[in-house]
Amino acid sequence: MDFSNALLKKKIVICVGAGGVGKTTMSVAIGFLAASLGKKTLIMTIDPAKRLADALGIHVGGKPVLFEQKLNLEQKWQPKAPLYAMMLDTKMAWRDLVTRLSSSGEVRESIFSNRFYKHLSEEMAGSGEFVACEALYTLASESDFDLIVLDTPPTAQALDFLTAPERVLSFLDRDAFRLFSAQGFSFFAGTQRILMGVIGKFVPGHFLQELIDFLNIFSELYEPLVKRAHSFLHLLKSQETMFSVVVAPRTNAIRESIELVQALFAEKFAVEALIVNQVSPLLFFQWSLLEQREALRSLLFSMVIEPQKRDQLSSALSEMLDEESKMMNEEEKLQSQLQQAVSVPLFLQCPKIRPDLNLSEILQALLPRLSK
Repeated sequence: MDFSNALLKKKIVICVGAGGVGKTTMSVAIGFLAASLGKKTLIMTIDPAKRLADALGIHVGGKPVLFEQKLNLEQKWQPKAPLYAMMLDTKMAWRDLVTRLSSSGEVRESIFSNRFYKHLSEEMAGSGEFVACEALYTLASESDFDLIVLDTPPTAQALDFLTAPERVLSFLDRDAFRLFSAQGFSFFAGTQRILMGVIGKFVPGHFLQELIDFLNIFSELYEPLVKRAHSFLHLLKSQETMFSVVVAPRTNAIRESIELVQALFAEKFAVEALIVNQVSPLLFFQWSLLEQREALRSLLFSMVIEPQKRDQLSSALSEMLDEESKMMNEEEKLQSQLQQAVSVPLFLQCPKIRPDLNLSEILQALLPRLSK
């Protein structure tokens, strides 16, 4: 099975990997490939850096934005279905979540005005990743997108994202809800008054009352959150989701990617593709190094150049080929280490892209490699 066929069977593709390996560029290329296959596609990033907007050359906000630019691509790579992009707005996502799950406007406004909600939604470690999970699940289960391509931050943050539902739900501990919520027992019951008196010696009374108010109000959201978190984890581990690990042929990136794949396997996530990006262009030439040297010599001798300058140019080009060849050999060794350490169904290689290329040129270079 090739990568294009794999995309046709998926609902979510998650691009993960070390920093600086080109995950955002690869997410964009995968999004365009899916759209060229006729799938209505959303490219979504949870990376706070605005790399996705920069890559697409459009304003990307907290809601899906249609990509409407006409690119200079071969007909087979032109989008056959709409392509959208969005960057997660954590604050907006939390508001959407509370709005969807709360039973009334009164409950909703009580939550929004509570200081513990503000801490949970803006400051608590893992809250951004948790609401990103919720936003992704909502889009995957309730929107009409055929495919969502998720661009993630570097490795450690990506793993935080994948484990966020369980970590944040542990904060909203079920026993704590039973203890403090009105559903557990009346606020004026003798047991709770004693408890309030004991705890009140250590924390201000108004602080404790705000916490109890928050738990009372938020308790009605707890069961739906638990259910959705489990559903999201089920979706991530289902055959509808594919993890694509993007890696560059550098020692640190290879080592980090091996550890990442092993961590994903340990969590029962399906890593189906390894995409080695930023590979030496020499790897894609059909000619040997000797054949390339001879071709350059023939080209130089066909040019009207003074013999001395021609020899200097030939020497410089030969040195360049030698250096590039050494780099290519090192890259091949690293890729071999990667393939020996982890086994996945799809192994793809994409060339190093010059930084001065525009989006059309980048896609023309990457799409043929991804479609194999």
